[in-house]
Amino acid sequence: MYGTVKGMLENFMTIVERYGFIPNGGRVYYLMRSQPPLLTAMVDSYIQATNDYEFLDRHIGTLEKELHFWLSNHTTLVEKDGKEYTLARYYDMSSGPRPESYREDIHSAAIFKTEEEKDDFYSQLKAAAESGWDFSSRWFILNGTNQGNLTSTKVKKIIPVDLNAMIYWNADLLSKFYKKLGNTVKAIEYGLLAAEWLEAVEKILWHEEVGAWLDYDLINQMKRDYFYPSNLAPLWTGCYDPARKAYYLGHLLEYLRRSKVMVNEGALPTTLEHSGEQWDYPNAWAPNQAIIIQGLQRLGTREAEEMAAQLASKWVYTNYRGFEETGKMFEKYNSELVGSGGGGGEYAPQEGFGWTNGVIFELLDYYGRYFRSTNRVEPTSVSQGYISRSQVYLLLFTGFVKLL
Repeated sequence: MYGTVKGMLENFMTIVERYGFIPNGGRVYYLMRSQPPLLTAMVDSYIQATNDYEFLDRHIGTLEKELHFWLSNHTTLVEKDGKEYTLARYYDMSSGPRPESYREDIHSAAIFKTEEEKDDFYSQLKAAAESGWDFSSRWFILNGTNQGNLTSTKVKKIIPVDLNAMIYWNADLLSKFYKKLGNTVKAIEYGLLAAEWLEAVEKILWHEEVGAWLDYDLINQMKRDYFYPSNLAPLWTGCYDPARKAYYLGHLLEYLRRSKVMVNEGALPTTLEHSGEQWDYPNAWAPNQAIIIQGLQRLGTREAEEMAAQLASKWVYTNYRGFEETGKMFEKYNSELVGSGGGGGEYAPQEGFGWTNGVIFELLDYYGRYFRSTNRVEPTSVSQGYISRSQVYLLLFTGFVKLL
């Protein structure tokens, strides 16, 4: 598959060379909004697997170009204690409804009285689409809360934890890439940018009294103290001081326990809000599971690994049960009901979904040494009750072939 991945990356590089970023989709009407900036991390995974530094040398300028798109078009200043910090938010620079959901947007915007209000609403929806979380109470701002409905979406006025953890990651990886390629000047430049971003994330988004990073409300100039898996994204990207690993670990594990998000039978929920939107309770999504599981893994401690394994076992089991009962893999799952597909949002639940398939294989590969067959396919702990790796591989692979 290395050749396939390289070909996909080459395609992405061509897109960035032409447009400066990865659009929200492969159609012309997506050219005013991006996707979360993950191309550089994709290249890092490819390089780690292949040591193809010739590829990196040819394309590192393109990776810079994408990062500078974000720095030029998506940043704002946040002041704290007399100092200004640069942070990123999702943004949209176009007008009018989303072409792909034109009728729905016109209908939703009917409550607004002026064209200016409608255009702002449309822009907020497109910025939410750029985030990947379309749609969620995470982006609602109503009287300083996350209540309201879709018309309360204000994503352009929120500083997201995960996006800024990714911007840090991009800068840090570029620094490491340039160091490997022997360009000391560029390595220092991006190392300094990464350090600057880490400081901003620490000062504005980390809250010791909560024990987690939190999104920031630009309108009300306050933290948004609500649970989202994205609150732990800095663990995933390494956007924290490694010398304080034990400090973060203690706070974050307690935060997960206190939030009571580990009790759901199916998986970790996306939020705790019942808004009817698809990126809200009770839905659970593969990328969010991966972010938290991999973030905990990367802490490298026994306690973090045990919690990661617990979350992984739930996700593998709910995927397995859903496939066993329906012959399908789902875009999203119900965090309360093992094996049940999720719902809500603007469209019918999708089947055979790429990121669900990708995450399940990644978890099976990492946790295969813990899995074993039992008569009862019920996860109970890290050491017992897991589905066998070969059993799940066979079932899922058979399903993927059918879906393709």
